[in-house]
Amino acid sequence: MTIYVVLTLCIAILSLFDSFRNNIQNKDKCFHYSVYILVLLFLIVFVGFREMGFDYDNYRYYYDRLSDFWIDNADVLRVEKGYAFLNHILPSYRVLLVVMATITLSLQLLFIYKYSPAPFASILFYIGAFLLTSTMGQYRQALAIAIVIWAFTKYNNKLIFITLLTMACIFHVSALLAILVLVIPKHICQPKIYAILFVASVVVNLTAGTLFVSTIEYMPQFIAEKLNIYSLQEKGTILGFNAAMLLRLIIFLIFYYNRDVIKSYRYGELFFNLYFVSIIIYMGLGFLPQLAGRGAIYFYFMELLLAGMLVKIPRTGIVYLAFFGAISIYRLLSLFSEWSGDYIPYRNELFAIFSL
Repeated sequence: MTIYVVLTLCIAILSLFDSFRNNIQNKDKCFHYSVYILVLLFLIVFVGFREMGFDYDNYRYYYDRLSDFWIDNADVLRVEKGYAFLNHILPSYRVLLVVMATITLSLQLLFIYKYSPAPFASILFYIGAFLLTSTMGQYRQALAIAIVIWAFTKYNNKLIFITLLTMACIFHVSALLAILVLVIPKHICQPKIYAILFVASVVVNLTAGTLFVSTIEYMPQFIAEKLNIYSLQEKGTILGFNAAMLLRLIIFLIFYYNRDVIKSYRYGELFFNLYFVSIIIYMGLGFLPQLAGRGAIYFYFMELLLAGMLVKIPRTGIVYLAFFGAISIYRLLSLFSEWSGDYIPYRNELFAIFSL
């Protein structure tokens, strides 16, 4: 567990520099970016050469099955064709993990660097929310998320948007939900609009489950098979009325309170509304918890950027850094308490070679 503590502490220290330095001089930008790239490279090694993690053994089994007859076995294993094809063309499971980690982390962290004014702080928040459960766990969807977040900013260019969305879907079909970006407002709305939509999502959560399940048989086969599994595994389980939702609502209200700050950043208002969509999906589809969680996570990524914007507020930025940093650490501790066998002890093939 030591390596998780050291990693979090190092990123937290770098986050302090992000918080206190309002303007990075041109001569320091190169150094700042260089350190950021070093962090990215370390995380690629940290994730790509791991020998543990949620679903690590399952995906190794998938690799063995998908190395040959990948099209037929993709249907049997119910994985998307893009991921199956990668398994088929790459020479080993290790290479697959390294390639997936390189693409996913590069796309996600470069997006953070481009749109978060406090990128190291956003990485600190990323560690608790995404690094272990997504990038080192449900890593097919992690790659889809990495593509979708770039697609969000290309909503005006329909060709690029559809191309990116299609690429994301061949790694995880849930990325289809990203099409919602085309219909949501691009400016922050009045509070009553958000209140009405949230109440509507609660009503849907409580009343629409049976109706939704009854329509699954009319959906495309690949999607229907996945949803049938979710509905059978989670029958009677309802998500949304829990501490996680309460925390998301509190964070949403904090963002709304600081809406003028968020408006000052490029795509800030879009990111704000995307984050609200994550709340609506998480609550509205709570009658199928896996669908709610997997659907909301594409939009939930925006929390990292919005929190980074608050970190740069003079005087109160350090308070927000402490607040979101504490949430990130809490999420890590909660994960370790529930899935300790998957993540502790941390094992890395490359580290073992050098006796680290």
